[in-house]
Amino acid sequence: MFMMPPKTLHPEVIIASRTQAERLLMSETPGLPIRHMISIGAPGDPVPAGFELCANGIRLEFFDDTGDIGPQRGHVEQVIDFGRQVQHEGGKLLVHCEAGISRSSAAALTVLATWLGAGKEQEAVDKTYAAQPLAWPNSQLVEHADELLGRGGALIAVVDRAIEALDVEELMRRYVQRMTRGE
Repeated sequence: MFMMPPKTLHPEVIIASRTQAERLLMSETPGLPIRHMISIGAPGDPVPAGFELCANGIRLEFFDDTGDIGPQRGHVEQVIDFGRQVQHEGGKLLVHCEAGISRSSAAALTVLATWLGAGKEQEAVDKTYAAQPLAWPNSQLVEHADELLGRGGALIAVVDRAIEALDVEELMRRYVQRMTRGE
């Protein structure tokens, strides 16, 4: 008798700005709760209101930059380890940074690439852009993830192709609209 392999359940990934994260964490909107969170800020930035309400979260502090002030290998190791820890727990995984565009999208991409496995880098990028259409993943974080996950440049290549395909003027227009709305 043929049996279908079990479907792997992963938490739903939400990519947000700090303001959006606060709204989600403090909301009483019905649905699956936000059970897991990766909170990213610059050194000294406050965590979003409601951070302590999340059952399982980590806080990382680094600038949205490259070099010594940007994400380091140890930060990305923490993202990968956290992703593996929550992989089969269900619920929602909220990944946020200040704007919800660069650091958070790169961290979410790292988690998705971890869950999906080698050869599924395009699917991980597609899921990242589905969660955050304004995504512009931090290149240094992606480079560390590619190396740590043993992807041999595949993750970097699909991100580069995705960024090349972006309509930058439309992206900026949508970003300005979002900021005007206070998101």
